[in-house]
Amino acid sequence: MDVKTQYWLNENRNTVLQFITWIFALVLWGPGIPLAFGAMGGNSDMAVGLAVVTSATAVGFLIVGTSVVTAYKNITTDIPEEALGLAFAQAERKNPFGFFLAVTILLPVAILVGHFLILF
Repeated sequence: MDVKTQYWLNENRNTVLQFITWIFALVLWGPGIPLAFGAMGGNSDMAVGLAVVTSATAVGFLIVGTSVVTAYKNITTDIPEEALGLAFAQAERKNPFGFFLAVTILLPVAILVGHFLILF
């Protein structure tokens, strides 16, 4: 296997793992803040602190999510020539990256708004 194909395969695997990690962390963050708020007594001082934490977390999720989708889009435009004839490669190029980008922006924003509704 040539160096370009090996690099492409490694980057593809890394991007998929980053996206799976992003989803897993998002699933933990969503209910985690309200559960922490309830477990700590639910007073206004805790709400302000958790609002700061959840805001910073949302910014992190936005940065990581958009960069992973952009990296994945770039990977699919640089599929090795020997793989271009495969149905998988052709399907990868047809992915709705605009939709993926919108979802990676909307999910953290929606969860952040939900957290603010619960905290305040």
